Amino acid sequence: DYTDTTFWVRFDGGEWQQKTGNVSDGMLIDVPANQTAFELRFDTLDDDIYEGDENFTVWARVQGDEWNDTAGKGVVTITDNETAPTVSNIKHLQDNVEGGWLGWTMNMSTASDTATTVTLNFHDAQHTATHQGNKSQTNTPGSDYSGKVHVYDLSGNFLQEVYVDNSNQYQAPITIPAGHTGVKLYALTNNDNVYEGNESLTINAAVIGKQGWVQSEKAYIKDDADIPKVASITNLENVNEGGWLWNKWSVNMTSTSTTDRFVKLKFDDSLHQAKFGDDYTGKIHVYTSAGAWVGEYVLSHNNDINVKVPAGIKHLHVSAEAINDNVYEGNETFVISGHVDGQNWVQSQNSHIIDNETAPNVSAVSSTTVEEGQDATVTVSLSNTSTSTTKIWVDAYNGTAHGGGSDYQETLYVNFGNGWQNLGNFSTGKWVDVPANKSSFQVRVATSNDSTYENTQYFTIRANAEDQAQVSGTVTITDEADNKPSVTDVSDVSVNEGGYAGPVKVTLSGSSTQTTRVQIDLDSGTASRATDYYETYFWVRYGGGSWQKHYGNVSSGVYIDVPAGNSSFELRFDTKNDNIYEDTERFSVWARVEGDGWNSSSGRGEVTINDYYDEPEVTSVSSPDVWEGDTAIFNVSLSNESTSSTTVTLDLQSHSATGYDYNSNLQVSFNNGYTWHNVGNSVNVPSNTDSFKVRVSTKEDSQYEGGEQFKLLASSEYQSNKVSGTATILDDELVPRESSGLWNVSGVEKMTLEMWNIKTNFSIYKNSIGYYTMDSSGNIMSAKVIMSKTSNYGSLNTDIYLNGASKLGLFLIPNGHKIGYSNGDASISLDHDGARIIQNGKKSWVYLSESHRNVFGYDNEDNSGNESKWEDLPGGGVFPWLNPKDVTFNVVARPKDFVTPLLFDLDGDGIETISVDNSKINYDLNADGVSRATGWANGEDGFLVWDINRDGVINNGSEMFGEGTQLADGSRAKDGFEA
Repeated sequence: DYTDTTFWVRFDGGEWQQKTGNVSDGMLIDVPANQTAFELRFDTLDDDIYEGDENFTVWARVQGDEWNDTAGKGVVTITDNETAPTVSNIKHLQDNVEGGWLGWTMNMSTASDTATTVTLNFHDAQHTATHQGNKSQTNTPGSDYSGKVHVYDLSGNFLQEVYVDNSNQYQAPITIPAGHTGVKLYALTNNDNVYEGNESLTINAAVIGKQGWVQSEKAYIKDDADIPKVASITNLENVNEGGWLWNKWSVNMTSTSTTDRFVKLKFDDSLHQAKFGDDYTGKIHVYTSAGAWVGEYVLSHNNDINVKVPAGIKHLHVSAEAINDNVYEGNETFVISGHVDGQNWVQSQNSHIIDNETAPNVSAVSSTTVEEGQDATVTVSLSNTSTSTTKIWVDAYNGTAHGGGSDYQETLYVNFGNGWQNLGNFSTGKWVDVPANKSSFQVRVATSNDSTYENTQYFTIRANAEDQAQVSGTVTITDEADNKPSVTDVSDVSVNEGGYAGPVKVTLSGSSTQTTRVQIDLDSGTASRATDYYETYFWVRYGGGSWQKHYGNVSSGVYIDVPAGNSSFELRFDTKNDNIYEDTERFSVWARVEGDGWNSSSGRGEVTINDYYDEPEVTSVSSPDVWEGDTAIFNVSLSNESTSSTTVTLDLQSHSATGYDYNSNLQVSFNNGYTWHNVGNSVNVPSNTDSFKVRVSTKEDSQYEGGEQFKLLASSEYQSNKVSGTATILDDELVPRESSGLWNVSGVEKMTLEMWNIKTNFSIYKNSIGYYTMDSSGNIMSAKVIMSKTSNYGSLNTDIYLNGASKLGLFLIPNGHKIGYSNGDASISLDHDGARIIQNGKKSWVYLSESHRNVFGYDNEDNSGNESKWEDLPGGGVFPWLNPKDVTFNVVARPKDFVTPLLFDLDGDGIETISVDNSKINYDLNADGVSRATGWANGEDGFLVWDINRDGVINNGSEMFGEGTQLADGSRAKDGFEA
C-alpha cells in the first residue's frame, strides 16, 4: 500500500529532497539550523484492488528523546479511488442442445481483497425458454431449463452449485472469491423430446445495494435433434376397387412439435403397380390418428404437396381414393412416399387395390346330415375362379341346434384341396381367403355329443362374397340313442429313450354315467419289451389330475375302470435307456372297451422311441509313446455301443514326424489286438463295440532325431468335429554329446545317464558330480547331485525325467562331500564371477560343462566322445605339476521308457500307499546294484501283476516286474521298474 524504502523532505517550502533507507526501522535526518518545522512526503501504491480506506502512522522524535504518541505521531489516510466491485457485463460463452449446459462469462468491474456476493436471477419474460418450476420437476414436458447453475472461476475450477427457481423467488446468491475479476456461469437445460425450435435463455446478476440487474447476452437451446421427421409409413387398409373404403396409411413422425409442421407427400407410379388416373384419383383425406380432420389434398404421380402436421400430433392417417375402371387387373400395389426438408423420401408399406371385376360369388352351399358328435362337412361353390385370392364370408346361424359347444362347435375348419386348416373361432363369422384358381372349398364344423337325446336338430352354414347376399346350406344332426362308449382314438407320441412315453390319450365315443371297463395292451413292434420299455406297470390320469400307477403284465392285457363322466383318459409308460444306439424303435398301445373287438384304426396308438442321445461319437484317441521302429497303437473310444455298425473316419497327419518316420498304412483290431485288419481312411465299427485299436508302424533310421510326433484324427458319421491323439516316436539311439559338453534333449521325455569306469585321481578334495537341465533360452531349470562322493562309485545309471528341457549338462562341486552336499535336488545361481550351487542352506562354487559360466571362464571338463575328465581347481588346472584330471569317467545319454505300475483303488477311498520310511520291501529300482526301501500300495488297495504260470500266486519278482527281461542294451533286468 505504500513505499517504506524512500521518502521525501522539504525545508521552508524549498525543493523536495529524496531520502533512501528502511523507514519502517527508523531513519535519522539532519534538520538545518534555525528550522522550526519541515515537511515529509511518502509514496503510496495503486494495486487496482478495491480495499476501502486504509491508514498508516508517521512518528518523529529528536535524537535522544522518547517516542511521544501524542505530540510525535501523525496518521496518513489512503483513500481507495477504486469503486466497490460490481457486475460489469455477462457475455455469451456457449450454446448447447437440449439436456446440455448453456454458458456465460460474468465480468466484475474490479477485483476485491475480500469475497463479493452477487445475486443471480432468471426472468422468463426476457427469453423464450420456460422454467420447470422447481428442481423436483426435472424434464417436465414443456419446460426448458431446471434452474440449476454451476459456478466456475475463469481458470475452470468448480466453485459452487445453486438453484435459481421458485423456492427462492428466482434469486440465488453466489460468492466471487477475493482477487477474482469474474466467473463462468453454466445453466442446465431439459430435454423434453418435443420440438420447439431454438429457444433463448438469459441470466441476470447484480451486487445488491450497489447496482441494478445486469442482463446477460442470449444463449440458445438448440432443438435440432427433436425436429420431427418421417420415421415410417405403415399400411392400414387394403381396398376393393370401386368400394366405399379408401386405401389408408399411417404416416409416423419421429416426434411431436409445439407448433404446426409440414410433411411432403407424393405418389410415384414407378414404385407401385397402380396408375394415376386409371387406378387412383390422387385425392387424399388426412386425419389425425384420433380421427380429427386435417384436410383434403390432391396429388398426382409426379408432384408433391405439403400436408400439415398439427402441433402435438405424431401420427397422421392418410386415405387415397381408388378408381373402379371396370377392367379386371388382379390386385395392384399402391404406395405413398413422404419426407421433411433435409430428409430422404420414406416409402410406405404396400397397400393393395383388390380388383373385384369378375370377382367370384358364392353360387351354392351344400347340405349334409350327421350323427351327433360327428363332423359336419359342406361344400361352398363359387361362380367362377379368380387369378387372385377371393375373400368369402362364412358364418353359422342357429336353427333348432345351437352353437357355443351346446350342439355344434364354433371352430371353423376349411379345406382347399391340400388338407384341413384350423381358422379358429367363427362365432361372429370370419372372412376366408380362398386361394386363386379355386372354384370351391370345404367347410367343416364339429357337432357336440351331449349324451342327451334331443331328436333331430339343424343349423345353417352361410357364405357370401363382398357385396353379395348370403347363400346357405343346412346341417341336420341326428341323435341316435346313446350307446355304451367305445374307443374312438389312441394318440401317437414320441419320446427320447429313457423318458416317459406319454401322455397317450385314449378317447371314448362319449362319457357314461357308469364306470367303463377298458382293456390296455402293448405290442412290441421294433422295440423290445425286455430292453426298451417296462411292461409290468403303467400310469393312468383322468381329467388332468394326478397320475395313478397300475401294475400287471400290460403285454398280456390289463383292465382299468374309467370313472363315470370321463370321455377320455391318458396313459404313460416308462422307457429304458440302455446306452446303446438302436435308431428309432416303436411299440403299440391298444385300447378297447370290454366286450368290443380290437380296432387297429381307432383303438391303436404308436409310441416312437428316439435314440438321438446314443448315436456313437468318438470321444477320445489315446496318445501313445512308441520306440522308433516299433508300432504305435492308438486306443479309439466311442461314446457308446450301437446295435448296427458305425462308420468312423481315420486320418493320419504329420506333426514333427514326416512320412519318412512312419508308414501310412492303418490296421485296426476290434478284439484288443488279437487280430488286425488293413483299412483305408474309414472303418466300419461292428455293432456292440465301444472301442477299438489302430496301429501304425514306425521306421528305424539309426539316427538320433529326438522325439518326433504324428497325429491320428477320428470322427464318427454322427459328429462333425474330429478327435485327435498324438503319437510320440521315442528315439532309442544314444543322444550325441555336443562339443560344448551339453546334450540336446529336445523332444526326449525320459532318459538314463549311464556312467562307468568312474575314477578319482590324486585329489585331496572329496568331489561331487551331478547334472543340470536348461530350457530353450538357456535358463537353468533343475539341478541334481547324483554322486556326492565320487570315490564311492565305480559305475552309475541315473534315470532322468526331462520335463520339457532342451539341454542337459554335468557339473562338479569341488570338495562337495566335505562341504556337506548330498545326493538330491539343488539349485544353481549364475553370478558375474562364476556359478554357485545351493542345497540345504549351503552355497559353494560349482564347475559346469559350459566353460563360459565357470570361474574366470575356464573349462574344467575335457570331454571327447563318451569320455569326461574333470579338474577340481579354479582355472582348469593351470599348474603343470598337478594332475589335470581329478575325476574321470565314461558317460552316455540313452532315451528310455519307464514303466509305471498300475495301482487300483480297491476299497473306494482313494489310492493309499505305504511310505518309504515304513516299507520293509527293498528293490534295486534303477539297476545300479543297490537295493533300497521302496514304497508300496497298502493292504486295502492293489497293483497289477502278471501271473505267468497262472497259479494265482505271486511266486517271485519276475511276476511283478519281469525279472530277467532283456533290455535295449542287451543286458538283463535285475529287478525294479526298468523291467
